[in-house]
Amino acid sequence: MHKKLLAISMSAAVLTSIALLTAPTGNKTVFADNTTAATSSTAQSQTPSALPTSSSIFNSTSTGDHSTDGSSTGQNKVTKAAAADQVAVDPDTTPGSVKPVQTSTGYEMSNDNFKVDIGNNGTIQGLYLSNDSFNTNYVMNAKDNPAQNTAGHEWVGDLMFQTQPGGTSGTNNVWQKEYTNKSDDATRKVSMSNNKVVVNYTPGTTAGGIQNMGVTETYSLDNDGHLKWDITVKNDTDHPLVIGDFGLPLPFKEWWSYSGADKTSQAYEQSAVYHSFVGQNSSYVYATRPSGIGNFLVMTPDASTGAGFEYQDHWGEGSHTGDEAPWTQFNSGYDNGLSVFYIKSDAIKSTNEGYLPNTSLTLAPQQSKTYSFKFSRSDIKNNANTSSSTTGDMTDTKYEDQLKSILYKENVMDAVSVPGMIVSKNDKGEATGKLYLHTKVPASDISFDYQNQTNDYESQQANANNDTKSNLGSNQQGKVTFEKTITKNGEQYHIYDFDFHSLGRNNVIVNYKLNGNPMKTTLQYYVIDNPEKALSQHADFIVKNTQWKDSSKFYNSIFDDWDFNTQAKRGNFKGASDWHSLGWGDDWGLTHGLFLAAQNANDPNKEQVEALAITWKMVFGTG
Repeated sequence: MHKKLLAISMSAAVLTSIALLTAPTGNKTVFADNTTAATSSTAQSQTPSALPTSSSIFNSTSTGDHSTDGSSTGQNKVTKAAAADQVAVDPDTTPGSVKPVQTSTGYEMSNDNFKVDIGNNGTIQGLYLSNDSFNTNYVMNAKDNPAQNTAGHEWVGDLMFQTQPGGTSGTNNVWQKEYTNKSDDATRKVSMSNNKVVVNYTPGTTAGGIQNMGVTETYSLDNDGHLKWDITVKNDTDHPLVIGDFGLPLPFKEWWSYSGADKTSQAYEQSAVYHSFVGQNSSYVYATRPSGIGNFLVMTPDASTGAGFEYQDHWGEGSHTGDEAPWTQFNSGYDNGLSVFYIKSDAIKSTNEGYLPNTSLTLAPQQSKTYSFKFSRSDIKNNANTSSSTTGDMTDTKYEDQLKSILYKENVMDAVSVPGMIVSKNDKGEATGKLYLHTKVPASDISFDYQNQTNDYESQQANANNDTKSNLGSNQQGKVTFEKTITKNGEQYHIYDFDFHSLGRNNVIVNYKLNGNPMKTTLQYYVIDNPEKALSQHADFIVKNTQWKDSSKFYNSIFDDWDFNTQAKRGNFKGASDWHSLGWGDDWGLTHGLFLAAQNANDPNKEQVEALAITWKMVFGTG
């Protein structure tokens, strides 16, 4: 199981969760940016009243039903533009605040916030915070991680595309991989211009490399304290070009394979842990040292470019082979494995790891599109205990407060719910709580859409594990009601009440406007039944469905696991001497009898107590 190590003390209120949207139900080609519309919109009122619900339903737009095998075929023959027109041009002409310095290994930029090393292959090989508590490189790199320095490397700055050069969908127009790491040096140029490091890729012929478009990445330290990363793609064919995948590998230095007597200190001083929220226009990633000591790094989308993430693909154990294998989990010292974040994900969606609608980008001939991201740094010293590199003062909320202020400044919709994102029903069958949206956007520019397990994006997918037949108690959609707006430390908070009736997944889609441009993010709630009712029902289910009653079997009277796929007891017993398989182990959640005993200590039930007594007598031979 892929685990994130989070050494950050967060408040009891939960930050925005990973989210869902409606499934695309129609096909429509949209040039420049194929976006996804929402369902059932509600207008926002600034008075403390329930939000009126509109009956309008908008279908998600998607460029066709695409086959996805990542291969290139000779059936998509396209004409390239003239060589002079093949370079994608970054539309941001604002010069960087610091002139990069050329080195033997690439370029270096530094100021009071950052020190950045761009390698000769155009990737970020060093990302440091200036005047940091420790000299931590926040990204994996060829020097520190040589086992990952293969032809399949995925450093920060490598890009992963899948395209359809013919510009149409169908079985004869399959997805074609175009990865910058597969492009040869003849098509890659790293230079300096306008106080920026500029990495140009022009179309080449190398299989798997950039072939049908111009790609330009620029790195600069801007005048607002950011490390700015602009990515521009340009269609260099004479046909529409569909970009189904637009992926950014982000290998922050979650690396734990150190050796020697000081390996613990190395891990705490030289490694980073990161947390990500994949939530469309309000996506963000932050990285910090495991102890939380010192400052931290935050990556946010530049809202003016429509950037954001809709999909995250984790390279689990055995998921990739060959020169990509060292980037998978538990391989070559990399316990975490790579995560790739996607701006567009219409091809990679076949891995079925997403919760949001998958969109694509269609470019007309010679058309370009730019997405931008900004790296910010905190400005605190969370190092009350300076005698050790492994402990910090995690009781102070300055850390979280500063993260939230950075998100606010960068126009990321910061959302917090109380009691959390998992909400239980009360005696009236309602799951209620409070939500605030911490944002510069006025309440009048915010509206909400709602979904549950009957109509969310996940319910529309052909997934054998997708549970859409459960009794949800109610098909009624959720509701968010505006209460008030308050200002704290010069920042604005909109306070809302929420109310859900349907069990399971419940999504609140937050629609908002920035400078007149439509944006969205999605909050994924999960509603559980009233705890007392749920515990009682679970105990009753265990007795009626999971206890073996066959005197010819050595496992007679044991409470077994229930297999939801077969709708039967699991029945996987290894032998009478294997106590773990009999349900007494602390792994796999096999301690059903212990749960039943604890439940009946608080709420005795005759049938359940008798079932426990039989188990005790048969297994331990006592009455």
